[in-house]
Amino acid sequence: MRRVLTTIALAVMIIIAGCTDLDDVYSRLDDLEARMKAVEQLASKANSDINTIRGLVDALNSKVSVVSYKELADKSGYELTMSDGSKIILKHGAKGDKGDKGDKGDKGDKGDKGDEGVTPNINVKLHTDGLLYWTVNGEFLLDANGKMVPAQGVTPLLRINAELYWEMSLDGGKTWQLVKDGEGNPVPAQGPKGDPGEDGDANLTITEDNYAIFIIYKGVTYTILKPFTPLSLVTEFNVNPAGNGFVTSKTDCTGSGYFNYDQAVAQFGNITIDNKQYHLPSLYEWQSIAPQSYEIVRFKDENLSINDYTEYARVLGKPFTVTSDYRSGVNSITYALRFKGTDMVSAWRYEYISDGNNTHVKIMSRSLYGKPGVTVADIAQEAYWSETISNYVVRYFPACGNSTDSGETFKEVGSWGYYHSSTQNGNSSWSMAFCLSYMRGGGIMSKSTLRPVRLFLY
Repeated sequence: MRRVLTTIALAVMIIIAGCTDLDDVYSRLDDLEARMKAVEQLASKANSDINTIRGLVDALNSKVSVVSYKELADKSGYELTMSDGSKIILKHGAKGDKGDKGDKGDKGDKGDKGDEGVTPNINVKLHTDGLLYWTVNGEFLLDANGKMVPAQGVTPLLRINAELYWEMSLDGGKTWQLVKDGEGNPVPAQGPKGDPGEDGDANLTITEDNYAIFIIYKGVTYTILKPFTPLSLVTEFNVNPAGNGFVTSKTDCTGSGYFNYDQAVAQFGNITIDNKQYHLPSLYEWQSIAPQSYEIVRFKDENLSINDYTEYARVLGKPFTVTSDYRSGVNSITYALRFKGTDMVSAWRYEYISDGNNTHVKIMSRSLYGKPGVTVADIAQEAYWSETISNYVVRYFPACGNSTDSGETFKEVGSWGYYHSSTQNGNSSWSMAFCLSYMRGGGIMSKSTLRPVRLFLY
């Protein structure tokens, strides 16, 4: 702003030399000071908008996900919390400020109106090469060599020069060039007082589904992934005895509904509860939660190291060959880095908790999307899991046991857990199963055995 301050100093000398009315001098100084503040605010807001857009672009290109978002207290927009800990503030558009008044003419004549100012609309747009580039007023922004400026690596910086025209820097403020309109004319930063500014961007919207957040900001749609782990598809509670809803306890070993295979498939193959659609998971869907082999997720102090273990799983109807690293039986807990090389790469923690009628397996998982460099050795440190539990997906599976005589008596309640899958194997069917020693995504039981049901989201 040194050039702007110089302009103010020169204006003061000109005013004093040409006027003897001190009231008029002070009035003009006040008007000039107000104008300078106004253009500084314009520049500040423009750069703030640019930084917001850059944050959204980085979220797309750096594979950073949205952890959460909330409306600002004054209802002016939203605050997004990203998986790398950064925050992005999105503001609804506000009605533009009025332009400044033109200078007063000599001898009391009415002065000419100042030039009507335009705040350049800096945004991004998708080019035919599939990349985002910066735009000015809808046209691709060009550097001094006439080349488009990629949004992935450069952040424009705006300022207003001493002549009250917009300038931009593409190198962090080292060099500057005029911002020009579609006809090649410099864009002024002031306008006549009394003329209302244009409405701001009022179409900021945020919507979401189970896996992504969709943000429309300044006419551009940004699809940003949520931290996703397959564990989030599993319902938090078992199905109730009536089969039309869920129990209210996450760990109580009694109280859940028990069903044989045919009942489970018929009743829960596709069911809507509280306006959400669920289904009975297949064997491969359970394997997205835990490997089929009982030799991988171990709860005893065996201290097994298993790297690049290949698993087969299905997530949201899509089959995956999953590569994972495990550290099993570490203080009776198994840790894992699962879904390596995919968007679902995630940290997992499996624990068997003996607690009488509340004995259960507790599984915690967190997405590592956008967090390269995390290893299974990092995950196997308990300190890694000391953050607020809201940062993880957590599911509890009570040890409900089973019944082989139509529910007249139950066995292994408080020690074993068996959960139906929709996959049959001759006269038997597959179940997710666990005990004090291990957890596995697939074990075979008779179709007639009564077991609880845990549903998955579609």
